[in-house]
Amino acid sequence: MQRLLLGIYVLFFGFLASAQTNLQSDFAQKVFLKADGLEEPNKLLGNFEGYTIDSLRYTNQSIAGKTVFINFWFKDCAPCRAELEPLNTLYNKYKDNKDFQFISFTFDSAATVRQMMAMYLFDFPVISMKLKLVRELNLGLDFPTNMVVDGAGKIRWIKCGSPMDIDRAKKKYKLYLKRK
Repeated sequence: MQRLLLGIYVLFFGFLASAQTNLQSDFAQKVFLKADGLEEPNKLLGNFEGYTIDSLRYTNQSIAGKTVFINFWFKDCAPCRAELEPLNTLYNKYKDNKDFQFISFTFDSAATVRQMMAMYLFDFPVISMKLKLVRELNLGLDFPTNMVVDGAGKIRWIKCGSPMDIDRAKKKYKLYLKRK
C-alpha cells in the first residue's frame, strides 16, 4: 500500500512539474536554468507607477539614470523570505550611493508588508501592487525574481528561483554600476 501511494505521489508530482515546465516560455526556461542568472536578456523594464507603504512614489522616470536592483517576492514564498536578510544587507551597503536604487515589488497587501518588515527586520522600499502588474514587471517569471536594470531601463541581469547568492548579486550590481 505504501509503495502504491509513493508511486502515485511520484507520478502526480512528476506530471505537475512536467506540465508547469511545458507551460513556461522559452525565456522563462532560459532564466530559470541559469544558476548565475541570465546576462543581457534583451528586455526592458515595463512601465510602472507605485507607492511604498510609506507613500513614496516610484516610476520609471524616478529611477531613470540609476542602476536599479529590483526584487519580486511575496509572503508565502519560502525562498523569497530566505533572501530578505541578504537583500537588506545589499540595500544598506549601497543605499547612500546616488547612482543606486533598490526597489522591491510584491502583490501582498500593505498590512502584510508591514508585518513582514517587522518580522524579518528589513527596511528597503517595498511597493505593493496588483498581481497582474507584478507579473508584467517580472516578465511572468516565478518568485523570487531579482534583476539589475541600467539607467536606460534595460534589464542587464535577471535571476529567478531559489534564494539568491548575495555575493553574486553584489558582483552583478557593481559590474553594471561601473558601466554607467
